[in-house]
Amino acid sequence: MKHILVATDFSAPSRAALEYAVDLAKAFRAHVTLLHAYEIPAYSYPDVAVPVPPDMDRAITKAATRSLHDACEPFAKSGVEIEVLVTRGKPWIEIERVADEKQADMIVLGTHARGPLGRVFLGSVAEKVVRVSRRAVLVVPSSE
Repeated sequence: MKHILVATDFSAPSRAALEYAVDLAKAFRAHVTLLHAYEIPAYSYPDVAVPVPPDMDRAITKAATRSLHDACEPFAKSGVEIEVLVTRGKPWIEIERVADEKQADMIVLGTHARGPLGRVFLGSVAEKVVRVSRRAVLVVPSSE
């Protein structure tokens, strides 16, 4: 294993997933890409594409990039190389696309699943990634 992709939504389960991925990366001498994929809700009108204001897109990307760097800070002395990346699109599609692009060996992500049904349904993004991915997916459960 040479490359681990970690998807984050900046939640506690995502932080736990990053910790787990960094531990794996240390063991395998792999590097990590920490990805945040966001989607801007769009209104659809027949035959009319409503563009995303460039300022909004830049502001979200800038804030998310800063948050990714903050999330990596506790691991600065771990010896693990962590690259950060922000993309726009449906998160589960972007996770798989970036995993393909980066030739990731594994995807690690957290889940918010709670209670009896939470054990059956991982959560919409995690479940979709598990279903579509062509590589190993490690879902780290919430410790809450």
